[in-house]
Amino acid sequence: MVLKRINSINVLSFVTYLFAFSFALTPFFSSISLLFFAISSLFIIKIKKLNKLERLFTFCYSSLFILYAFGMLWTNFIPRATELLIRILPILILPLLIAYGEIYKKINYDKFKDFFILGVLISCVISLTYGIYRYTIDQNFDHLLYFDFGSFMHLHPSYYSLYIITALVFLYRTKINLALSYKIIIYLILAVCIFLLQSKISILMFFLLLVIATLSSIKKKRYKISALFFLTLIVLAVTGLNYGENRLNELFKKRDSKDIGSFKEDGVSQRIWLWNTALDHINDRPFFGYGLGSREKIFKWKVEKTILMNDYSPAYSQAIKSISKFNLHNNYLQILYELGIVGLAFFLFMCIRIIILGFLHKKWTFLSIYGVFLLFLFVEVALNRQMGIYFYAFILPMLFYQDEHIYTETQKSSNNSFM
Repeated sequence: MVLKRINSINVLSFVTYLFAFSFALTPFFSSISLLFFAISSLFIIKIKKLNKLERLFTFCYSSLFILYAFGMLWTNFIPRATELLIRILPILILPLLIAYGEIYKKINYDKFKDFFILGVLISCVISLTYGIYRYTIDQNFDHLLYFDFGSFMHLHPSYYSLYIITALVFLYRTKINLALSYKIIIYLILAVCIFLLQSKISILMFFLLLVIATLSSIKKKRYKISALFFLTLIVLAVTGLNYGENRLNELFKKRDSKDIGSFKEDGVSQRIWLWNTALDHINDRPFFGYGLGSREKIFKWKVEKTILMNDYSPAYSQAIKSISKFNLHNNYLQILYELGIVGLAFFLFMCIRIIILGFLHKKWTFLSIYGVFLLFLFVEVALNRQMGIYFYAFILPMLFYQDEHIYTETQKSSNNSFM
């Protein structure tokens, strides 16, 4: 019986590392890895009373599922609402499996992060190789940028960038048994990929993290590393602001409503229109919103009604009709639209509670990645998408339960760390 349990733990450790490894290696691979992880976890779960920290965290973390479940009571869009509720089930199930199975006690966190970094690195190398191959065929540099860069792995550039930023944070804060020169090579590959993916929010977050890492390295008198980070900042700033095709330049353009439906229309102008239009709609149903799953039909219907009531140009009418099919590209705004001020306030309160728990228990790595994810939600509806849900449901809870005291003691003995 003991031997059987030891084997189950060994298998669980393997599939946990496999799941961490899988994130940037296509959604299909990560889905299969999730299934293996969930099945393996069932063999080691024991009925126990969760401690206070586990209870608080799992309740706060499952708040979105709780919110959606209550949202089912007053929505008129049951099929879509049911689909959303089922889609976010991992947010409820995985933190519970981690807590009841005490998985955080059974794995090596250095290996966990190593496998995540390795998976992201392999994915980036494959994407770079594929992009260069396509470039050599038709001399089109677009094959190395944005959607084309993530196409081979079937990853949206924003989510791909989120995984790379997480790998960079792990690389910076984790003991890895590699020479510093190899770490620098890994860092440079990942940094280049961040730029090629052209996700504006990710580049800005990378820039912010670089500033923090540079100051931290100077404080720790690691001048070579701080020089590397500072040089990256300079290159990122100069290239980002001067390379004409860089999507980061879109943030600095002057805009007005005439951009929609013209050659000046871009991702920023589309988001601004979506957000302004959604806020206008919300004024009619501010407290409880239009109901879970309503955005897909109500938003489009209201836009079409507005087109009929106004004398818009054909180009503008066609453009906003097309854009109205998109999600709101802001998770907070989407919750506000569907579940109102009450729903958004509940979700934000739980996020704040999680942050407080993180500070009280000194979960610094978790707070770093969680902060990045919360900022990411301002421009993507990540908690309705598989790539965002898996990350939120697995990587972040695993990081929350990491014993950072043990990590700190391990880091002190490392001579080749980025820290």
